[in-house]
Amino acid sequence: MTASKSLSTACSYQSFETSAAVIQRAGWKIKNPQIKEVANETEALNFIKTRPVRDKRQNLDVNRFRLLIVRLEDRSQLYYQDAILRTAEAAGWIHGEFIGFVEKGTMGSAVLKGKHNISIIMQTPGDSLPFITLSMSELQTEGSQRRIDWVCLLFAASEIDLEFFLREESFPSDYSPLTPDYMFLPVCILKWQMEQVDAEVSIMIARYSFIAADKARRDSSSMKTIAILTLVFLPATTVASIFSMTMFDWGATQGDKVVSKRLWMYFAVAIPLTLVVIGTWVLWYRWSQKEKTKRSQSDIEIAMISDIN
Repeated sequence: MTASKSLSTACSYQSFETSAAVIQRAGWKIKNPQIKEVANETEALNFIKTRPVRDKRQNLDVNRFRLLIVRLEDRSQLYYQDAILRTAEAAGWIHGEFIGFVEKGTMGSAVLKGKHNISIIMQTPGDSLPFITLSMSELQTEGSQRRIDWVCLLFAASEIDLEFFLREESFPSDYSPLTPDYMFLPVCILKWQMEQVDAEVSIMIARYSFIAADKARRDSSSMKTIAILTLVFLPATTVASIFSMTMFDWGATQGDKVVSKRLWMYFAVAIPLTLVVIGTWVLWYRWSQKEKTKRSQSDIEIAMISDIN
């Protein structure tokens, strides 16, 4: 119980309210969203349970959007939000499956359809990126004229800039005569998440490219050293190999021949063999280049067909 209380007090709460009419008057954008600080968990629970006051003069009579943000320092604090979750379920803010979604740590998103409403739930992966857990639902209003409001319960890391998400996307202005919805918020969050993942992947690729380039540079330096050493010792090695052949008799006495008359046989075998080796390498190199060109053309054709389809 003590751990639960300490983790709960480490949370902070914020609220935001608007309506389709307010957004329409602002040019279908949420400009300078007035996000209010909520003092504690008790006030956050009251925000969920209290029905909003309908004010036609401020364009807050129908198609309301109400958002409660619970900011957490750590993802593990999600498992200590039972009061918020149970109150939200009782008020119709969330579907019962969302509670299991949070308790099991399920990653991903889902659309839940009820008899009179629809909900979307999502939870980002447990990686190095800031986490977001969200439930957004339609909420039937009371009274003779039943209208649709939208409510959203959002658990987010403290570094998440909610104003950015609210301002980023334009509100869908082509809903009439359908009921307006606020799905632009989860869409914007998902797009931001993909951009963050793409940035992480780009950084990872750049890091591995640098490592590969550094390794290639080291290999190149090693090969260069070997090549220089080979050039230095190759002439002396060649001369030593030739002079060590039995074609030369360095112990010959005066008047005897030092060089054998069959020395020509060495050149008769060595020169053609060298030409055969060089010719074989040239043929292999040309064949490998043709095969590489064929594979490249095939890959390009496959990519073009995929783009067309």
